[in-house]
Amino acid sequence: MKKDEVEHTRKENAERKARKEVGRLAEERIQHQKGRSVRIFAEIIVAIVVILFIVIDNSQRQTSDTNATVNAPLVEYQETAKIEETKRKAVEERLRSEEERKRIEEIKIQLDAENKCFSEEKKRKVLSRIKMVFIRGGEFEMGDTFGNGNSDEKPAHTVRLDDFYMGETEVTRALWEEIMGSTAPSSFLKSRYQREDLEPVSNVSWNKVQEFLKRLNEMTGGNYRLPTEAEWEFAARERGKHIKYGNISSEDYAYRGNLVVEVKSEIPNALGLYDMYGNVWELCADWYGEKYYEDSLRDNPKGPESGSYRVNRGGSSSLIRGGTGGFRCSLRRAIDPNALADAIGFRVACNSK
Repeated sequence: MKKDEVEHTRKENAERKARKEVGRLAEERIQHQKGRSVRIFAEIIVAIVVILFIVIDNSQRQTSDTNATVNAPLVEYQETAKIEETKRKAVEERLRSEEERKRIEEIKIQLDAENKCFSEEKKRKVLSRIKMVFIRGGEFEMGDTFGNGNSDEKPAHTVRLDDFYMGETEVTRALWEEIMGSTAPSSFLKSRYQREDLEPVSNVSWNKVQEFLKRLNEMTGGNYRLPTEAEWEFAARERGKHIKYGNISSEDYAYRGNLVVEVKSEIPNALGLYDMYGNVWELCADWYGEKYYEDSLRDNPKGPESGSYRVNRGGSSSLIRGGTGGFRCSLRRAIDPNALADAIGFRVACNSK
């Protein structure tokens, strides 16, 4: 009995084990099937997503191509309109520029005409105040030809000059103001007359006179300059005559004392030049050289090439009380080119050609 029970129990256990193994295998198969289904489903989902992306991209491309095709005329029109607008603005700008240029040109022509009229009128006015006397050149003995001059007037030497022009009078205050556009410098020298504008300008430096000459030439188109020392003495000697004082005498100027007079108040010399002596000293173009006469050129001398002082000639009314010695034709005096002096004036000269 016990043997049968044991056998029966053994069989039951074996069956139970077999059923358990079958259940396990069945479960594993089920799980395997589930995993495979999930993979297949995932692959299907991925494929669907890829298909959707492809469809959407194709749809967008078709839409873009369709829009480009539909909008092409509009875009072309807009580009053409933009180009035309740019051209129109460029044309308008050119027209405005041309109109502005023409307007400026008209204004310039008008101003030029007015300035020319004004300049010509001013030029005539200036030239009416400058009368030039033609002086035919020649040869003469320059310096102390009488033996009683200063050392810088010696030795007397022969000089030959070309033709030139010299101002009939000293430059007046009126002419100075016309050219310089400012009041002429004042002087302590008193006038015997009321017409101060006709007095010789004085208290001017050599360098300032160069500015005057530059403006005068620009205004008139002339070639005005200061006379050379040789030209001045040649003219003072009435073309180089052997004379000591020219047309002046102590009696002629004794009454004047320390006075300046209007230009052309006294009689001219034989060349028609007024006040070559005794009104104001007259500046010359040359540098001053105390011993220059020892080495002076014969033809058209212009003084030393350099120096510290300039030459002035002719004496002034302030010298009259000392007698006529200050009015010798050969008398020379040096002055700093920047110096101002009440009795310093000038007259102009220019070449004949």
